[in-house]
Amino acid sequence: MLVIQGQNDPRVIEQESRELVESLREMSKEVEYLVFSDEGHDVLKYENRVRVYNTMIDFFKEKL
Repeated sequence: MLVIQGQNDPRVIEQESRELVESLREMSKEVEYLVFSDEGHDVLKYENRVRVYNTMIDFFKEKL
């Protein structure tokens, strides 16, 4: 599973995402958690977008 989170997201609170990831890991689920401290609900900064898309491509290559 891949979880992408903006730390300043007013709709999806980062703490709740972190708790979800921790719970899944406690159940021995493989979770990649990508958090951006300088983003909100959307990933808008160019450098962050590049990282998100590269991470997604790598995730799909590995899982599909």
